Formats: sequence, structure tokens, C-alpha cells
Amino acid sequence: MDREPELLAPDLGYALVRDRTAQGSVAYAFGELDLSTASAFESFLLDTAAGPWPVVAELSECRFIDASIVSVLIRVRDGLGDAFRIVAPRTSCARRLLGILDLIEPLGVHETQRSAFAGGRPQTNVVDLQFRPHAGRDRRRANRSLSPLGRDRRAWNRA
Repeated sequence: MDREPELLAPDLGYALVRDRTAQGSVAYAFGELDLSTASAFESFLLDTAAGPWPVVAELSECRFIDASIVSVLIRVRDGLGDAFRIVAPRTSCARRLLGILDLIEPLGVHETQRSAFAGGRPQTNVVDLQFRPHAGRDRRRANRSLSPLGRDRRAWNRA
């Protein structure tokens, strides 16, 4: 991107850039967004939305977001409805947090700007979370009592 950011706060570690395309407006966020930047980010998104075109919040380059930014995204989505979309690729920290909170589909999170402007439904299965059982005492006890054939070892020994 060759243009200067409209709002830059190097001392706070973030930058916001607004761009208008033929399909709509894009609000790019760079760096770390947290409680100290939430109000500036919200007003930036609302200013970007001042028009009849769709607005895409591009969070691909965010290194960190917290719950206050998630609250901002929810408020803006509630205000703008389907005209507001979020782009956060599978590997971004924003995508991981929104996936953990199960907000990928409700907020309209897309992987690319192309899919966001196309207006299709976002993919919901892109965050691969694997929850493994706790390897504590109960799991060890369960593993000891079962034979490789799946039978109770004590019954196996009695037979």
C-alpha cells in the first residue's frame, strides 16, 4: 500500500488506513488494537461507513486484539448489519480469537476481501481447535483398565 495512513499512532503501536474501492470501503488496521485504541478504532470504522457502500474491516495485519476490540466489532455490526464485514485470514490472531468466541459466522468474518465484497456466507470451519482430554489421573486409570482389544483388563485376566 503506497498511501499514507489517515490515522497513525506509532507510540501506541497501531495504524488505521481507509481506502475506497469500486465495491465499497475498506478499513485496514495494523499493529496492536486493545482497550487504549478501542474508541479511536470504533470512530474510524463508523467514519468509514459514512456512505451507502459496504464496509470491510481488514484485520489481516493486526498482531493483537483484545475483548474491547471484539466489542467494537459487535457494536458496529449491530449498527450496520450485513453492510459490515470483517476480513481475517485463517492464520491471523483476530481469526483465532473470534473463532474461540464462536463469532465467525455471527460477525460475518471472511478470509479474503474478494469473498467479503461478494457478500457470501463466511466459512465457519476454518479455525481448527483440537481439545484433547486431560492427561490426568482419570485418563491414566482408564488406559490401564482397557486391553488393546477394548475389554476390561480385569475381566481379561479372569478368563
